[in-house]
Amino acid sequence: MLRAVDFVDQMDQSNMSTRSIVLTAASCSAWVTRTWLSCYSMRFLLTLLAASLLGAPADRYASVSVNADGSVTVTTEDGRQITPPHLPPYGGYLKNVGADKAAVAPDHQSVAWLALFENGGTSYPLPLKLVILHDGQLHVLEGTASIWFWSFQDDGKRVAAREELPHGGQGQHYDLWDAASGHRVADFIPRQVVDVNAFNPNGSIIGRPNKPAWVKALDGAEAKSR
Repeated sequence: MLRAVDFVDQMDQSNMSTRSIVLTAASCSAWVTRTWLSCYSMRFLLTLLAASLLGAPADRYASVSVNADGSVTVTTEDGRQITPPHLPPYGGYLKNVGADKAAVAPDHQSVAWLALFENGGTSYPLPLKLVILHDGQLHVLEGTASIWFWSFQDDGKRVAAREELPHGGQGQHYDLWDAASGHRVADFIPRQVVDVNAFNPNGSIIGRPNKPAWVKALDGAEAKSR
C-alpha cells in the first residue's frame, strides 16, 4: 500500500523533475536566443568591419599650388583644399622655408613636390626632401644629396628623382619610389672614371653601367623641362 508520505515524496520528486525540465527548456531557449543574438551581432560587426575596410573612395587630386609662405595647397576633384604643415627642421636646425616643382600625377591619385630648406653654405635654399601626398597620406622621402629634379612615372604609380651635391655635379644618384607606399624600389649610380671604384684591381677601367629605362625617362623629362 502506498503511504501518504511516500505519495507526497514521489510528488515532490515529480515536481522537481518537472521543474528541472521547465528550467532546462528555459535555459535552452535562452541559450538559443543568446546564440542567435550573438550570431546576429557578429554578422553586424562583420558588416561594419567590411565597410570600414572598404572605406571611402580614394582621394583624387585636381591641382596643386605653392603659396607665398612656402606652404603647398592641394585641391581635390571634389573641391576640398588640403594644406599640409611645414616639415620639421632638417637635421634639427635647417628650417623648411618653401616648396618647388609641385605636380599632380597623371592618374590624379598622388601629388608631389620638393621641400626646400635653408642652408648657410649657399645663397639659396636646397631641395633636400621629396614629399608625396597619396590618398591623404604624406610620404617624406630623402635621397643621398639635394634632389634637383623628379617626375612621375608609370602613369603616377612611381616617382623618380635625380640627386647630386650643390656644387660641381658630384655625387649624382637616382632613386625610384613607389608613390602609394613611399618605399624605394630601385636606385642607380652613374659611375665616373675618376672614381676609385671605377677601376678593377688590375688597373683597368670598369665599363659604365647601362642606364635603366626609368633613369633614361627621367633624364629625358628633365631635358624637356629646360
